[in-house]
Amino acid sequence: MGKEMRDHIIGPMPVEEFLDEFLLNPSNHDPSDFTSASNAEINGIQPFTPQLSFVNTSNHANTKNCSLFTFNIKLDVCVYTDGTSHGCDISKFKLNIEFKWNDADNAFSKDVDKPIVSQTEKGFDTLGQITSYTSAQLGAQYQLPEMCGVDTSVLHASTEDATLARTALNLPAATPMFKLAVPEDPAVEDSIWLTLIIPQPVGCWTRTCPAFDILNQKVVMFKDFWRMSIKDVLPEVRNVAKCIAFHDVIHPIPQKNTQTAKFASAKWSHPNKPIKIKVITLHTLHRLVLDVVGEKLTDFASSHQLVWSICDALIAYQDAYETTKILHQDLSVGNGTWQFMSAHLVKNSTAIHVVEDDLEWSLYIILWTAFMYKESYMSIVDWTQFIMQVFDADPLVGSGGSTKLDWLVTRTYFLQDIFVSSKPLDNVVLELVQFFSHRYSTIPLDEQESLAHLWLSLKDALDEGGFMQESPVYKKEMQVLHLHDHVIKIYNKHLESSDWPDQDTAALQKLHLSKKASGCHMYTKSLCISQDPTPVLDPEDSDDILSSMVSLDDLVSLTQ
Repeated sequence: MGKEMRDHIIGPMPVEEFLDEFLLNPSNHDPSDFTSASNAEINGIQPFTPQLSFVNTSNHANTKNCSLFTFNIKLDVCVYTDGTSHGCDISKFKLNIEFKWNDADNAFSKDVDKPIVSQTEKGFDTLGQITSYTSAQLGAQYQLPEMCGVDTSVLHASTEDATLARTALNLPAATPMFKLAVPEDPAVEDSIWLTLIIPQPVGCWTRTCPAFDILNQKVVMFKDFWRMSIKDVLPEVRNVAKCIAFHDVIHPIPQKNTQTAKFASAKWSHPNKPIKIKVITLHTLHRLVLDVVGEKLTDFASSHQLVWSICDALIAYQDAYETTKILHQDLSVGNGTWQFMSAHLVKNSTAIHVVEDDLEWSLYIILWTAFMYKESYMSIVDWTQFIMQVFDADPLVGSGGSTKLDWLVTRTYFLQDIFVSSKPLDNVVLELVQFFSHRYSTIPLDEQESLAHLWLSLKDALDEGGFMQESPVYKKEMQVLHLHDHVIKIYNKHLESSDWPDQDTAALQKLHLSKKASGCHMYTKSLCISQDPTPVLDPEDSDDILSSMVSLDDLVSLTQ
C-alpha cells in the first residue's frame, strides 16, 4: 500500500504554515515545540491543543471496530476530544500518532532536495501502515453533530419517517435512521429535492446503501462518495442504472474539504513525481441517487444470471471506453482485491493498466464466484489449492496469484468437467481461458519473422480472411483490434445455449479446514496471507466474512 500511496503525498509542510492553516497558533508558544515527539513528547504538543487528550495505546489493539480486518489496529498514540483517557477506539479518536525509533523505518525523506516519500522498502512499509490506520479511521467514523465530524446536511429521521423506511427496507425496529436531501437537478434553481431516509450515517469514504424516498414512497440506491473534481463526462452508457438525483456537497468550513491538491504546487511540497506530471487530483464530496437497487453478485439465482450480469457489465465498460477512454481499472466482487487482477498486472506491478486487463478480470470474477458458490468436480483439497495458488496473494511476495499466468496457459486442474450439472458454464469459462491465454503465448522469433513476410506479400488474401487466421501471431493482432466485441461475442454465444440449469442458486461451498490460511479471505492489494494472524474459519462462519462484500461497483468511476 505504501508504494501505491507514494505519488499522493506532499510535504513537509512548515510547522508555522500548518498551524496558521489548520490550528489556532497561541502567541505565547514557540512552534518549534510542536516538532518534539511518547509521554514526554506529548507535553510539547499539549499547550497547542488543551481541548485534546493524548492516550498511549501502543499496547492496546482496537478490538471493538476491527473484527473484519485481517491486520491489527494498534496505534502508538490516540488523540481524543471527548475526554477518553484510555484504550484505542478508531470510531472516536481524532488523530493518531505513530513513532518510529529507527531512521530506516521513516516513511519520509529528511533531505529537503528529494521527494518527500522515502524510497526504501521499510519506508514504504511504514507509509502503508499509517495509510491502513487512516483508512480504518475513515471507515469507522461518521459525520453527525454528536459524532466524529460535523455535517449539518444529515439529520436524525423523525419517528414517523424512520418507521416507514424500516418497513420498506425490511430493517429491525431498533435500526437508527437518518435523513438527508438530494436535488433532482442542481443546475435548476427550483429543482425538486428528494428526501431520503438511510440506515447509516455518511462518513469520510464511499458509503452505498438502499434508501427510502419519502417523496415517491419507494426504495432507491443512495451513494455518498468523493468524486474527482474534473470536467463532467456524461457518456451514453448501456446497462447502467439511471441517476435520478445528484449534487456536490461543499462543506461550509473550507478545511473540511480535501486539501492536498491545494498545496501541490507549494515550494515546500516535494512530491514523489514532478508537479508537471499531475497525480494529485482535487476531490469533492458528491451524493447521488439511482433508480435501481441491485443485488450482490454472490446472490445469483442461477449460473446463467451470473454470466449474463458480467456480460451486461462488459457492454457498459465498452461504451464508457469507446466514448471517453475511461477504464474502470478495479473490476471485482468486492473492491480492489488481488483475486481478480489480470495475470499481466500481477506479474508486472508497474505495468500500465490497459483495456485487455479489464476484460481479463471478467473471467476471474466469474471463475472465483462460481468456485466459491457452486459445486465443482474438484476435490476439496484441489479446490482449495486452486483458490490459493491462482487467486490469493502469494505469502512470500505479497502480490496476488503467483501461478495465475502459468495456469492460464497450461489450464492445470481443467482437464475435464469443472462445475456440477453446468456444462454451459464450463464452456464459457474454457473459451475465455483459451482466449486470454493467447496474450501470454510465447511466439518464436523465426516464426514471427516468416509470418511478417507472408503478411506483406499476401496482404490482399489476408484481408479477405485466409489461412493466416489460425496463426498465433494473427490471433494476437486481431485480439488487440476488437477486444470488447470479441469477448462479448464469446459471452453471448454461450448465453444463448438452452442447456443452462434453471435454479442452480448460489450456495457457499465448504472449505478445506486447515491451520493454514485458505482461499476464503478477500485480501486487498496491500495484504497477503502471511499478514493474516487468524486461523481458517469454520465453513459456517465463512458467510460472515463474505457477507461484507458488495456487488460490482459503479461501472464508470475511474479514469486512466
